[in-house]
Amino acid sequence: MMFTRGEFDIAVICELPNESTRVGLGMAIKASGAFSRVISLDELEMEPIIAAAQKAAKVYEPAG
Repeated sequence: MMFTRGEFDIAVICELPNESTRVGLGMAIKASGAFSRVISLDELEMEPIIAAAQKAAKVYEPAG
């Protein structure tokens, strides 16, 4: 857990076993009333994203 400045006051980094656990945890935190806003972000592997972007770039044609 980290305290931050800016839009959010607290950041928590954790590993969860699956999407259902992440959503359930977020719901429990919101239901507690302790926080007015809760968001969660997924860490992504960049290699598959870059490969997909490169593949799409080869066949993409702008409109017009």
